[in-house]
Amino acid sequence: MVDLAPSRGRTARLGTVLPEVPRTPLSERLPDPVEIVTTSFEFAEQMLETQKAYALELLRAMAPLTGKLVPAANHKPVRRTVKAKA
Repeated sequence: MVDLAPSRGRTARLGTVLPEVPRTPLSERLPDPVEIVTTSFEFAEQMLETQKAYALELLRAMAPLTGKLVPAANHKPVRRTVKAKA
C-alpha cells in the first residue's frame, strides 16, 4: 500500500491558503472526482472483460489450426503449485 500521509499533509496546508473558487453554471455540472474515478475503472473493467472474452473465443475458433501449428495447444495447461518451505 502507498503511504498517502505526505499528500494529506500538503493538501491540508494548501487548503488553508487557497481561496474558494466561485460557483458557475459550468462548475455545477462537473462530476464529483470520486465519481470520475469510479466510472473510469468500471469502464476499464468492462473493456478488459470484453477483450478477454473475445480473445478466448478467437482462440476456440482457431483451435483446429493452432493444434497443428503449436503442439502444446493440444494439451491442457498444468497448474503448478508452489510448496511452502518448512
